[in-house]
Amino acid sequence: MTDNRSARGKKIRDEAFGKDGLKTWDELNAICPTHARAIHEYCFGTIWDRPHLDLKTRELIVILDEIFATKDQAEWRAILDAAGLIFGIVADMDEIAGDAQILASEALAPFADGSSLTVNSPIWISGQEKAKPRPAPAVGEHSEAVLAELGYTAAEITEFAKAGVIAAPSPSHA
Repeated sequence: MTDNRSARGKKIRDEAFGKDGLKTWDELNAICPTHARAIHEYCFGTIWDRPHLDLKTRELIVILDEIFATKDQAEWRAILDAAGLIFGIVADMDEIAGDAQILASEALAPFADGSSLTVNSPIWISGQEKAKPRPAPAVGEHSEAVLAELGYTAAEITEFAKAGVIAAPSPSHA
């Protein structure tokens, strides 16, 4: 994907700057090839390659990305809040878990043991209480019980475990 994006970026760059602009890019590539490749891939191969965006919008995205990269999210949030601007953030997992709207909508639900949160089932049935989510069982945690329920004897189940046919639960789950 990266090579394809870089190649598309070089093609778009050449169309945008023509032969006169190539000298500058050759000089940049000689000084810092990693930086030149990143510009080809991101600015031209990603932003400028979006067919639904006009040229001014593409240029504006590149300019704003550079500006937003100068401060962290907390600084920008304070600046934009103080200016009374409406904005949205790309939250990290810690922020999502504590987000009031996420919690109020019950998009995240606590495990039955209260140990942590997980994504809630999107299915709601009127008048029915949802079962609390549980962690997945450990490997082999239910093997013995399932095999016994199917009619295998304790001796047969022990042989299965010795032969490696079934996994025994780890000592922390036993």
